[in-house]
Amino acid sequence: MNLAKLKIGSLFIYDPSLKPRMPHPEESDFTDAKIMYFYAHDKEAVDKYEKQKQVGLSEGIIGFFKEFS
Repeated sequence: MNLAKLKIGSLFIYDPSLKPRMPHPEESDFTDAKIMYFYAHDKEAVDKYEKQKQVGLSEGIIGFFKEFS
């Protein structure tokens, strides 16, 4: 495996305890509020919905493995 060709597709930091501050938030607003930092190698290919999908998938994986600890 050639490590020189490895690239980070995306890197993000989120806080699951953060909540939106608007009066009537939608479901997507909850995910947006949790994202503290998001880096994408190809910024044009990653839109708002892709960020939400990646963070949601990570939350699901963490929640799944929490059951085994």
